[in-house]
Amino acid sequence: MTSLDIESLFTNIPVGETIELILDKLFPDPESIFNHFNRTLLKTLLELAVLETAFVFNGKLFKQVDGMAMDSPLGPTFGNSSMCSLEERMLDDCLLRFHPLFHSRYVDDTLVLFKGEYEANLFLDYVNTLHPNMKFTIEKENNCLSFLDVQVY
Repeated sequence: MTSLDIESLFTNIPVGETIELILDKLFPDPESIFNHFNRTLLKTLLELAVLETAFVFNGKLFKQVDGMAMDSPLGPTFGNSSMCSLEERMLDDCLLRFHPLFHSRYVDDTLVLFKGEYEANLFLDYVNTLHPNMKFTIEKENNCLSFLDVQVY
């Protein structure tokens, strides 16, 4: 039994890529309309909302160039969209010899069961090759595992 977590998910979200993922889900064909928006208009609005973020640090003004601002209202949506895509690839392309027996995710926290520690290590190595921005850490059980503030035995 293991728990996987992504290091600093929100600041490592590939924003441009995630915008395209969201648009592909909402607009399955070029003529699609979603809540009175076409693909081009929603893309423009999403880019304005997440690519034009400025913040002050140590008295200096900065522009965020990638990743989501920590307090952005769109952060959880972008985080989940990015993780859903990564999770699909993770599970669909995973080799059977280290494929998880069980997998459950909440945002970037994932509870995963394997046959043994060897398979867990192979899986960790594998998932860390899927995207350059997303680096997973692993916590292994010692008779119990903390997952989402719950002790799992």
